[in-house]
Amino acid sequence: MLPAINHKKGEKVMKKVVAMLLILAMLLATGCSQGTTETTQGNETSAEAAVPTEIQEPEEAGQQQYGGIFRFAMFYVTNTFFTPEGSGSMKYFVTPSIEPVARENEDGSIEPFLAESMVCDPDNLTMTIKLREGIYFHDGSELTAEVLKWNLDYAIEAGKSSALSNPTEIRVVDDYTVEIQYDTWSVSWQSDMLNVLVYSKQAYDEHGADWCAVNMIGTGPFIMQSYTVDDRIVWTKNENYWQEGKPYLDGMELIWIYDTVSSAAAFMNGEIDNFDTSVAAAISTMENAGYTTSAANLTANCTFGFALPNSQKEDSPLSNLDVRKALQVGVDWNGVAIAATGGYGYASNQLGNSDAYNYDASLPELEYDLEKGIQMLADAGYPDGFETTIWTITNNATNLAAATALQAELNKMGITANMEVVDTNVITPMRVNESPEGFIVLGMSLNRDMTSTLNQYFSPEGSYHTHMIAFSDEYVAALEKVNNAATMEERIEALKEACGLLTVEEALLYPAFYMPKMQYTQDYVHDSGLNAVSAFQWTPELLWMEEH
Repeated sequence: MLPAINHKKGEKVMKKVVAMLLILAMLLATGCSQGTTETTQGNETSAEAAVPTEIQEPEEAGQQQYGGIFRFAMFYVTNTFFTPEGSGSMKYFVTPSIEPVARENEDGSIEPFLAESMVCDPDNLTMTIKLREGIYFHDGSELTAEVLKWNLDYAIEAGKSSALSNPTEIRVVDDYTVEIQYDTWSVSWQSDMLNVLVYSKQAYDEHGADWCAVNMIGTGPFIMQSYTVDDRIVWTKNENYWQEGKPYLDGMELIWIYDTVSSAAAFMNGEIDNFDTSVAAAISTMENAGYTTSAANLTANCTFGFALPNSQKEDSPLSNLDVRKALQVGVDWNGVAIAATGGYGYASNQLGNSDAYNYDASLPELEYDLEKGIQMLADAGYPDGFETTIWTITNNATNLAAATALQAELNKMGITANMEVVDTNVITPMRVNESPEGFIVLGMSLNRDMTSTLNQYFSPEGSYHTHMIAFSDEYVAALEKVNNAATMEERIEALKEACGLLTVEEALLYPAFYMPKMQYTQDYVHDSGLNAVSAFQWTPELLWMEEH
């Protein structure tokens, strides 16, 4: 009698064989590495349950419910686990242990998580947060209003006030209720809580900030057991987790693999269960082996590459709007995007994808016409072109490829562009305090709600590019409407206006490429929430794996 054939396992074996041959060929040929990122809202948000209703519980699927170690690979690091001081991107690393006040749903709505409710009072300029009772940190201390107030106060002193809509005071109302006072209304109040990951005050009091930077003490479903620099983080199941019956796994491991082709090899060998990448070589390897991405096509799941012309330097041709408009037409921005992303990305006049609040279908599509662009450049007073500079960074192949492609495109128009490839620690102060002539070509992450992006990167009061952009009165007025909107509907209309001025009407920013993040997850892994809503939000307490 012949043994039964397991077709599913057979497909996996074939995928592994094909993929390993591809990886071997690529490793012989070249090495690949990777460099380097709100919502509808009412006055009150509350939750009976903190998980989306569409998630299928493991027992309903008839599969093994509990057990297993989920192993996932990362190619970059965070400089601290101490969340009151850390940036938004640290959420990917610490979420198994340290949880947020609120979570975002796929439709952009805000769901209280550690909070039971969040009530906004526009008249009195307050938001009242009531915490769930009976939630404890891994060190045994309780989540109380005093602890949340301490986290918020610490974050404000650490320079994160603008990310919290600039509160004027944090007040404890009772053991589980905090009231936040503001001096102006903002529809961002609730969505600000997405990035408030609550750390144990007791751990800080006992050990200090340096200890907290390398230890995760939160309320999450997994307890950090060890952290080995440049190697891995190991978590074990929190047996006293506040959501009954969860988590399903025995533990998790984060493994650092800086070469994404090596991540692909580890995935095919079954050494890891998940990794994501924006590197074309790794994506090609996985696709040729028959694997497909499990990441949603969201704005937050893309790397946004931009070419920022110095429109503020008066003696630069780029300060001339007619010149900038000529470059909109005469540069093949789709070609730049393809060159930068290995054919997996694309260009667009929009700031973000169709899920972004500012997405405006009425904006004109990209128009490429080299002859027309050259004529527009001549009409602007530069029939023989001019000389300029393109600045980018050394440690990101995608940005360098985009800058090189832009250099070639400008040359077609008669513009000589000198390339300056510098370290990040050189270009950062240029973006903050200086006014370099020419273009800066870099990548960054975006959010569905571009308010914070515009305020931080493309605003007269921002932290970056304030000395490079010639902000018009119309743009400043539109940004003011964004920040002062009474409702999300008003904000959305103002965002459309501001972003349209930035990228199309005034050509203050050229969207050079969008590179989607590809995520590869083993087919026995379910309900991770990874890259389903945003690049850094996920639901480790819901993740479960079939026996394999």
